Amino acid sequence: MKYAWIAAHRAGFAPNALCDVLAVSVGGYRAWQGGGGTPDRQGLTDAQVPALIRSIHAELKGAYRAEHGLVSAPGLIHHSDRVSQYASHAFQAKPAEYGMVCSMSRKGNCRDNAPTESVYNRKRLHSTLGYTSPAGFLEDWINTREEEQQVA
Repeated sequence: MKYAWIAAHRAGFAPNALCDVLAVSVGGYRAWQGGGGTPDRQGLTDAQVPALIRSIHAELKGAYRAEHGLVSAPGLIHHSDRVSQYASHAFQAKPAEYGMVCSMSRKGNCRDNAPTESVYNRKRLHSTLGYTSPAGFLEDWINTREEEQQVA
């Protein structure tokens, strides 16, 4: 029953996100579809692996491994809370290798995180929103409501 619902709604949302929400396995869904689950990488030819990755990337609307295509610009700021793993010398050295500047909250000050998180969280893709950004989701929602009001 859940798999049929996922199949009916996959045009609007990524199947992986729907499987997460309904707490069912993606492999189970693919097996139900007749795909036999996720293909075993060992069983694929060298030509089939890139095709599989492209299909997954398209299905997830470009979000699959998107972070690996990002390039940092000199002066880019990495802002974090005062958490030990971010304060360590080992971590601080890594962003510096890429020309990034590390920024950290003052002790006891939670307000300086809000502007940074506000900018990022409006743009990042959320699986629960069908791999769209909150801003894009809100725009689509408003447009849908306006269209419904025009029809009514």
